Amino acid sequence: MENLLDFNSADNQQNNSERLDSEVIREALLGRIEDALFYLLPSGHIRNNCFHIGNTQGDPGKSLIVQLGGEKQGNWFDFSENTGGDIFSLWSEVRGYHKAEFNKLLKEISDWLGNPSTSYAAPKPVQRSFTDDLGKPTAKWDYFDKENRLIACVYR
Repeated sequence: MENLLDFNSADNQQNNSERLDSEVIREALLGRIEDALFYLLPSGHIRNNCFHIGNTQGDPGKSLIVQLGGEKQGNWFDFSENTGGDIFSLWSEVRGYHKAEFNKLLKEISDWLGNPSTSYAAPKPVQRSFTDDLGKPTAKWDYFDKENRLIACVYR
């Protein structure tokens, strides 16, 4: 009797052109970490080489921090939830991916980085807020030119 379900000689069904290298994507993503964070969590702000946001849902606050540089670049921790991880796990949390969808996650990140393998829409530019929440100023200095016109104010 002939075995009709013998797949030993079948062609490889995996499309090698869509195989994504997670380390290459990680390096590219870390190279654009600020852009990625403001894309994912536009309400965040930068302070002391860290990105701050309330949580992975994008609420304002300071509970969740992401390291922007150094050996721990891309690592995040949410103090209110006691959770954290790397840049991939943050993207996954924000976008709602499950662990089994890692390849789908890599594909989305790759597309966002400009290496489209499917027809995802390009990310929209995000306006950044570079102000730190330092509270009310305690002092102010005005600077004037020769004609006594105000040219700058410095707040402390």
